[in-house]
Amino acid sequence: MKIEKDFYKNLINQTADAIVAIDKNNTIVFINRSAEILFGHNLKNISGKNLNILIPDRFHKKHNTDIKKFLTTGQDAQYMGDRKSFIVGRHADGHEIKLGASIVRVHNGNGYVYAAILRDVSWRIELLDDLSEQARLDPLTGQLNRRSFLEIAANECERANRHGTNLACLFLDIDRFKALNDCFGHSSGDIILRKFAELARNDLRTIDSFCRWGGEEFVALLPQTDLESAILVAERVRRTVEAHTFALPDTRTARLTVSIGVSDATGPGIDISEQIRQADDAMYKAKQQGRNRVIASTGGQPEQIAEPSR
Repeated sequence: MKIEKDFYKNLINQTADAIVAIDKNNTIVFINRSAEILFGHNLKNISGKNLNILIPDRFHKKHNTDIKKFLTTGQDAQYMGDRKSFIVGRHADGHEIKLGASIVRVHNGNGYVYAAILRDVSWRIELLDDLSEQARLDPLTGQLNRRSFLEIAANECERANRHGTNLACLFLDIDRFKALNDCFGHSSGDIILRKFAELARNDLRTIDSFCRWGGEEFVALLPQTDLESAILVAERVRRTVEAHTFALPDTRTARLTVSIGVSDATGPGIDISEQIRQADDAMYKAKQQGRNRVIASTGGQPEQIAEPSR
């Protein structure tokens, strides 16, 4: 029997996963060697202490609630270990650890003991977060891509419809971009796109959304913004771009302009697809009228707002 007990003890201590066992009062009754390494505590010093010693303070209330919920469900096991479901542990030195956890209930002859089989998944969670962030952004400019922008736009539209507030849209297109590409090369064109996106984004508010729609086209969504204010923003962007000298490789420089269409709507009843279409139509009207200008769509009819400065 002793040989068998030693075998299981060695097996538990040599496993790569950390094991922390508690009783029904959240008191730690056992941790294995991997748990000692993971948390920076040894069994002798931590045995008999409340499990909260391994949990950051801000998670104590939630963790205690989750433990009580698990105890009352009668479940024998539960797993947590994805981006939305993991445990945050605390090392003895204070740094935090994201943990995948299998929670199991085991009867020891006197009653139930609850054991967490833990693995550090911080790197995996961070990798998934990075991949998720990359999936939201245009790889060239670092701005939102069209899919992510439309998801945000749908939420902003719903909010504006619910509260009866304004929502404005800007559709921006770099003038004669193909000619710039042909003249300076595609690598310089990429530099221009990145810098243009940076300039335009900097002229917007934090609450505004800005995306690369495709090619040299960009779209901005301005919550709680009426048509007059949106026109001022568009004109500010237009002037910023017109005044900027774009630095290119081999000491070359380029100047460019942008045509911008503006639309606005007030909830309820906003259709975000229609609003983007109206801004797009207004932008094409700006192209037809000579480029480097802002055109606003009023009642679906594009209308020039101001002559560009020269």
